[in-house]
Amino acid sequence: MLFEPQIIGSQFALESGELGERRLRPRLEGGTKPVDLVYLSRFTLGNAGLEREVLDLFLTHAPRYLAALRAADTAKAWHDAAHTIKGAARGIGAWRVGRCAEAAERIDFGTAHDRRAFCLDMTSEALDEAMGYITAIRLSGRPVRK
Repeated sequence: MLFEPQIIGSQFALESGELGERRLRPRLEGGTKPVDLVYLSRFTLGNAGLEREVLDLFLTHAPRYLAALRAADTAKAWHDAAHTIKGAARGIGAWRVGRCAEAAERIDFGTAHDRRAFCLDMTSEALDEAMGYITAIRLSGRPVRK
């Protein structure tokens, strides 16, 4: 179930989780979309077919990368999975996903379980948002850049 966050300041929003807990999360800056389509267009040199292909690859592989992060049982596996998510996200302009994955990548694997769980939760949420946005664009039938 999705909850609409309430704005409580310029940088954070208060949200309710599935279990009714309330927590702060970073708020999207100035109406930023989950995927920066202008960046993606520059990255693909304006090739609309390539944009669609890159977004489709992200939709296909991102769940696998997240599953690898969830399953990580060593520091190396955790770091590698977070690094892969970060790179894939930055490649399409999914900046929030990239920031969450970078935070996960920087965590010492030996750190308390709840810090890893929080980073995993935030990365998962950001990925869901980006993937939903990409899916909506694809289903609308409109060009990627508009």
